[in-house]
Amino acid sequence: MRKWGYRVRLYWCANCNVPLRQKYCSRCGGKGRELSIVEPGDIRPAFNGDIGIIKEALLTEFGTDILLKELNIAPEATFLNKVPHYDDMKNVVVGGIIVGRFFFDPKIMKWRWRLNAYSAKAAIDYGLVKVFRRDRVKPLEVLGDSDREGEQAVVTDSKGRIIALAIAKKGKFRVQTLLNDPGGIEQLKRKASFDDIIKCNDDYFRSLISRSIQHLALFSDKVKLPVVCSFSGGKDSLVALHLALQAGLEPTILFNDTGLE
Repeated sequence: MRKWGYRVRLYWCANCNVPLRQKYCSRCGGKGRELSIVEPGDIRPAFNGDIGIIKEALLTEFGTDILLKELNIAPEATFLNKVPHYDDMKNVVVGGIIVGRFFFDPKIMKWRWRLNAYSAKAAIDYGLVKVFRRDRVKPLEVLGDSDREGEQAVVTDSKGRIIALAIAKKGKFRVQTLLNDPGGIEQLKRKASFDDIIKCNDDYFRSLISRSIQHLALFSDKVKLPVVCSFSGGKDSLVALHLALQAGLEPTILFNDTGLE
């Protein structure tokens, strides 16, 4: 599995219910809660196609997509973060909480869903998984029999708190991951749009633009060579051209006709 070696720090504004690239929200001024996600932290919005894949993963795993509604997974409310895996796997973030993961299983050529502490609680409530009662478990401990390879089960203690996730391998449920019960943590329900995300991250974007313009101006002054800007009409080249003009440069524009515009 690929290791990125770098992780972007992300925060979540509890007032505006949006991800932040800086600690404080530019719109409400509130301090964001750091979002605990794995590297690389390349979070992005989930689109309709992604929601369709998540629905397919839930159907494959549980035979129903009821968790789609229970976990509030919907366009504009859901964000995805890539996870190191032997195939495609992504964290699903809704309302400032990681609600689980979906991944592609090349053994069965289907999308599947991997529970975490938050979605495991919902799965138990709807009777979608087997539950083992143990006060203490250890990794790879055998808990019981299973007739379906890859089936998931949840381990709870005597007080009903979630403590582990078990996966069926070769007919036996084995403890896969030790978990911390989510307790009373709840998703944020406030609706937010892409415009809200931009406004809440305004300070970060302005800082990024300022540093980029300064870098272009200093580098151009250092090398003292004609400036050429490749432009194809796409978003990346459009931003590059805009920054060059903002830096006071007068680039020769080289148009690259990709045939897409």
